[in-house]
Amino acid sequence: MNDLLHRCRLRHLWLLLALAVASQHLVVFHRTQNLPAVLMLALLVWGAAWICLEDHWDGLEPSPSGPSLLLGGLLLAWILWRTALVASYDSLLYITPPLAMVGLALLLRPLGRLGQFRESLIISLLMPVWLLVVKLFPEQPLSLFTARASALLLQLLGLAPQVNGRLISFAGGGAVRVEGVCNGLEVIYQAMAVAVIFLICFPLSRARDRVAVLLIAPLVGAVSNLFRIALLGLIVAIGGSLKESSFEFWHKGSGSLIFSGLSVLAIGLIYSRLVNRQLQASP
Repeated sequence: MNDLLHRCRLRHLWLLLALAVASQHLVVFHRTQNLPAVLMLALLVWGAAWICLEDHWDGLEPSPSGPSLLLGGLLLAWILWRTALVASYDSLLYITPPLAMVGLALLLRPLGRLGQFRESLIISLLMPVWLLVVKLFPEQPLSLFTARASALLLQLLGLAPQVNGRLISFAGGGAVRVEGVCNGLEVIYQAMAVAVIFLICFPLSRARDRVAVLLIAPLVGAVSNLFRIALLGLIVAIGGSLKESSFEFWHKGSGSLIFSGLSVLAIGLIYSRLVNRQLQASP
């Protein structure tokens, strides 16, 4: 009985430590990075990693080796100390999740048994991969495509925008310039990340369905962003006293997250239908 209580206390202490590490990462990211869409990605990563751990809940009792306990403790202590020093943009915050996952896993199991947590570890890599995507993905082609496609949507609404490269301008004055985060790369990657998370947490048996999800996800993200840019163009074209506040809300404010949330919702609905079809086909 005493041994059982001891193991429960250790497990609860580990869970509190995991919560503290995740909370500090998210709070520091929110205060210093000013990237709402990437913050949502970080929330998805930590939440999905927790979901994957639920499969091991019954056996989630710390039993590390001496070296893994020392290495995991030192790694987490360094992460907590280093992230507390972040005051502006810092790429460390993108590699913190996988480092923290490794440190937390080392407090549970010896180094040779970390494969037990491979799902959570793989999901945590979505943050540093995003950093690589930002640095390596060519921004201009996507921005030019987004500008032309958004202008086409505006034409369907009865407007007559002029497109010059990445600039969408209107006869009555005003323009929308598509560059940086406006090209939709964040939303597209977030949609793909959600698809990957679903595939890891709730696997599909058919390879055809898995490929379909990975192909549909970026399209959903791109279309979602096209509607957002078209809405910004519509606000500029119509004008009015609320033009500036409305533009900022849908451009950099909480409104931009609404379109990200809609793309995530759409992927979730598509994936749930595939899962239900798989369950119905099971004998």
